[in-house]
Amino acid sequence: MSFPGFLSLIFGCLALFGVLLARWGYWTIYWSLMVGIIAIFGVSFAMTWQPSTDDPIPAIMFLVIGV
Repeated sequence: MSFPGFLSLIFGCLALFGVLLARWGYWTIYWSLMVGIIAIFGVSFAMTWQPSTDDPIPAIMFLVIGV
């Protein structure tokens, strides 16, 4: 699996997990919205991200910011 596809999978699972926790009452709406927004940005970034070089620094920085 390519790196953008892997990112999409991770953020999709985070969004689903946040929605389920919100439905079970463990999380507030605020946290589920934050996870959803991060997931939307993560998926859109992962779908448009094209590495111009073999340098993994931008990808690592995005993961740190996303987490």
